[in-house]
Amino acid sequence: MVMRHKGTKRGVFGMLSAALVMLSASSAFAQQDDAYQEMLRLSARAQAHYDAGELAEAAETYREAYRAYPQPVLLKNEMISRYLLEDCARSMELASEFEASGEATADDLKDVSAVYADCSLVLAGRELEAGELDAARTHLEVGEPHWQEDSAAEGQALWARLAQARAEEEGEDVALAVGASPVGAVDGGGGAIGGWALTSVGVVGLVGASVWYLGSRSDFDELEEVAQAGRDRARYDELVASVERARWGVPTLYALSAVATAGGIAWVVLSSREEQEAPVVFSPVIGAQQAGAQVRVRF
Repeated sequence: MVMRHKGTKRGVFGMLSAALVMLSASSAFAQQDDAYQEMLRLSARAQAHYDAGELAEAAETYREAYRAYPQPVLLKNEMISRYLLEDCARSMELASEFEASGEATADDLKDVSAVYADCSLVLAGRELEAGELDAARTHLEVGEPHWQEDSAAEGQALWARLAQARAEEEGEDVALAVGASPVGAVDGGGGAIGGWALTSVGVVGLVGASVWYLGSRSDFDELEEVAQAGRDRARYDELVASVERARWGVPTLYALSAVATAGGIAWVVLSSREEQEAPVVFSPVIGAQQAGAQVRVRF
């Protein structure tokens, strides 16, 4: 790891600050020099820990050095140490701080990008396992601009898992909402007409979801091209929004359309029976791994 140390920088913030500096110039310079020298000493100690493979000690000592004198490159050094310790949460924080400092070189930004790319996948996976869908989405959004070809494949798999989890979560809410009360009792010809209408709506929805999915794939391919070109920011934002909508919309539309189709067919079958003595109640059901209809018959 390359260590970079820059000379002391001072700034003047108005006449009052300038006057205060002039009144205590000698002591201020001495204190500043002492702080800088302490930072160099601690940084050298941290480097020794790092070279010896003592990553936890290196990370803590880089933090001490930064407290002594806030040299932004120390944030990068601690970031790398934390990353090698697999402390992705802290590594991401340090990457953000270092990037915001404005002191990062082009090579530094490559290291920052690598941390964003890898750690976003690690943290998103953890949040998905914990059921924290909003947090997982945040990590994926932060990391996605930094993914390369290999990490992009893993990222898309996590996006798919997130979409599925979100659809399952929304499906459970729908089941709770509609499962408690019947849609209605099935009766003669009117029931058959309603069933066919519901089936038609479901089929149209399935077709629409398929068309939407194909369109989103085209948008995603274009998004990759625009991101690599790095020129048309407006088009990039437009494509990101389109792909994001598809991630939630397509699975949800598929699930609801499947419910409508299955429910409509069940409705038609039940209403076509000649015997109507037993009251039949139909309730659509959508859950984590199922979509269809629940039929209850009272004899």
